[in-house]
Amino acid sequence: MPPKKKPPVKKQTKKSPPKKAPTKKPKAVQERKRANASDVDGRARKSSRLLGIDPPSSSFDTVFDPQFSQEWSMFPPEKKQKYIPEPSHTADDASDESLELVTLDSRCSPKSFRSVVSQFSDVKKAACEELGFGVLLKIVGTRLRHSMVRALVDLVDPEKGTIQLHGKLIEIFAFDVAQVMGLQNGGEEVIQAGSFKDHPELMDIVSQFSRSDGKIYSKELVRYLVDPQTVADDKFKRVFVWFTLTTILRPTASLSLPKKWLVLLKDTSRISSMNWAAYSFLWLMNGIKEFKGDKTYCSGNLLFLQLFYMDCVKSGLTIVDKSLHPIESWGDREANKLLGWVYNQGGLTSESVDVSKTKDRTWRGRGRAASSKVSADKYEELAGKVASLQDGLAEVSGKLQDMMDMMQTLVSTHNKAKEANTEATGCVAIVPIKQASPSKAPDPIASVVADQYSPCKSAAPQDGKPEVSPMEKKKSVSIVDVESDSSVLSPIRSVKKP
Repeated sequence: MPPKKKPPVKKQTKKSPPKKAPTKKPKAVQERKRANASDVDGRARKSSRLLGIDPPSSSFDTVFDPQFSQEWSMFPPEKKQKYIPEPSHTADDASDESLELVTLDSRCSPKSFRSVVSQFSDVKKAACEELGFGVLLKIVGTRLRHSMVRALVDLVDPEKGTIQLHGKLIEIFAFDVAQVMGLQNGGEEVIQAGSFKDHPELMDIVSQFSRSDGKIYSKELVRYLVDPQTVADDKFKRVFVWFTLTTILRPTASLSLPKKWLVLLKDTSRISSMNWAAYSFLWLMNGIKEFKGDKTYCSGNLLFLQLFYMDCVKSGLTIVDKSLHPIESWGDREANKLLGWVYNQGGLTSESVDVSKTKDRTWRGRGRAASSKVSADKYEELAGKVASLQDGLAEVSGKLQDMMDMMQTLVSTHNKAKEANTEATGCVAIVPIKQASPSKAPDPIASVVADQYSPCKSAAPQDGKPEVSPMEKKKSVSIVDVESDSSVLSPIRSVKKP
């Protein structure tokens, strides 16, 4: 008989817990979300508040129900335009200008730069400090505020090198770039001459990082720089400076990196002596000039423009340490605090905000990276003071030399007189000489006594007295203190006993 089949065993399934009913959010939260959804552009509103103008009005004055919202989505654009009110303005095209603020595009990326250098080892940081970029490694801010920077760009006159801040016209120089960014100011001019194809070490970099299309992008440089196996040699130094130029000092509108810049880095020993502050300032003014013409992207060191404005504002608040470079003191948190204060004062267009350059700044021994060139007027003043000081030191040195010559002459004269006196008398009397003070005149009595009695002199026979023998002469010699002037040394004298 065939075996009986066992009945199939029913699998026990776990019962799923009952679904909880969705909890309704508070009415205030729902209303706030609906109000935020009705904004034309939240970023434009924030920008307009900072500028001190009215934000653009909402496209809808009421909150519609879902049914009407579906019907609204079916309307053609011409029909929708009838129900959209025009925004109100407090100035000519103020809201339109605030909407355009977010359209400024730039490749300047402090966030990318900080994320790379924060992964450097101590050896790599030391190599960067040798190049003169040690202060850049201490960058704390990661955000480039495009809305504020766009407003600042509009206030810059690239032809004159000035910026209008809160009703004051402030001049900008390469010296300011050095103070804000901690770059080398002065020294060798950064000139791009020649081709990178003439240098094998530069061609090695191009061949390593080029893609199939022949272009080089910053991602390849980032991978190389943050790789723990990368050695901090000349190749690393060239790639780091190249990356710094494309992200901070001279970013362009192109996504690919310009290979021709590698010519600037052919000699790594000269990088630290190049004038990077003037180089960055020149291309910033050139980028702003092109942007005001007809450009979508604004090239140049826009991070400097942002930090320069925050460093100039005198808010009366102790936000950052003014003795530090702004690039290492102004972080995102500090910037938010300052811009909030500016907004309360009326925005960037308000004249109630006091602005001026920071003049008394102590660098606390920043070394070579913090060396900066003073202005022309200050330089002339300091040069005059140094020249007068040098003249004074030369005069004092001449007088000291004359005094030394005089002292040598006096000593020589004294020695000759002493030798002549010894040869004439045949004996030496040791007489301590007291030097009188400059104000005290020589004693006339001592002069008379010295004139009457000559040293070791044999007395001639007088009144039939016999001549004194040398032995008796020796016994008759006594020590007499003779005071003399400080400028003239009196001869040594001995007096015969009475």
